[in-house]
Amino acid sequence: MSKISVVIPTRNRPSDVREVINDILNQTNKPKEIIIVDGSDDERTYEVYLSFLERARKEGVPLKYIKDPRMGLTVARNIAVREVSGEYVMFLDDDVRLGNRVLEIIENFLDSHPDILAVQPYIFEPRKIKVNTLKNCLYRVFLLPYYADNKCIVMRSFKSNNLRKLTRTIRPQRLGGCAFCVRKKVFNAIKFDEKLRRYSYMEDMDFTYRLYKMFPGSLAIIPRAKVLHKRSEVARMNVHELSLMKNV
Repeated sequence: MSKISVVIPTRNRPSDVREVINDILNQTNKPKEIIIVDGSDDERTYEVYLSFLERARKEGVPLKYIKDPRMGLTVARNIAVREVSGEYVMFLDDDVRLGNRVLEIIENFLDSHPDILAVQPYIFEPRKIKVNTLKNCLYRVFLLPYYADNKCIVMRSFKSNNLRKLTRTIRPQRLGGCAFCVRKKVFNAIKFDEKLRRYSYMEDMDFTYRLYKMFPGSLAIIPRAKVLHKRSEVARMNVHELSLMKNV
């Protein structure tokens, strides 16, 4: 039986949730359970959950639904962690698509690397990245998010570089939040910061960088497991709201 519990926090994206649940149930290695934490304003996501119950039962995968009236990504993740029964907790955003064997590859990697506490698959973007060399150099000098291959570090500005290519397994200083897997025992020492509300800007780097500082070398990004981050336009904050959240 799989050791991975999958957690999907979501808000007002029923179509995206449907796609990611379908991808999970199509995996060669089925998860131990799937937990949806729903902060939506309506019942559409709950209806998606109901529509998958029978299929999940036949696949032998418990499908759980939690309504989170408080809203906020960090709160939703902490709520789910208290409910999971798996040894590993895979956090997925509602707007990702999973490649073949992602859960199997991640579970095998954690089983064979007991020193690794959290692992991230290779995350693709729908758009092709075009890097302006001069701009990238200036961003690097001024400690802004620049692109680099096989490298993820956190700078003194608390900005992180962006991963452009991944050709080998790396030990980064942070992980990206749209898809990463954590050993459940980690949450005895560290939690997501619930002061980061709503979309919880940079909550992924906050959590994983704190984990890195506590246990250096305990994070990994692996190239064989691949996840597409669609960056859904549904239910996103407007520019004004996002700017305020970044400032906070």
